[in-house]
Amino acid sequence: MSGIYILESKDGFRVAYSKRYEDMLGSYDDSLMNYRLNADAIKEIFGYKKTYTEYSDALDAALEVSRNYPETDDGIFVMRHALNKTFDEVVNDQ
Repeated sequence: MSGIYILESKDGFRVAYSKRYEDMLGSYDDSLMNYRLNADAIKEIFGYKKTYTEYSDALDAALEVSRNYPETDDGIFVMRHALNKTFDEVVNDQ
């Protein structure tokens, strides 16, 4: 699946186009009722992307990226799997 993904974490939003949505998801955590993210894939896909503090700025960036990828499976998709973690905590698998 392909899409423009907005990763939301405690410290902001990052935007990236990817064909690796399934790779970004790790195991399902029953206690959290959510997926744990695959730290390696998240780091590869979002690691060097700009961090936005406002959702509206991240959405504007995603719309700009979408001009280069007019047809995707997921369109613009907000990933809210890391709301209680910073980006560093996600990529360091904490």
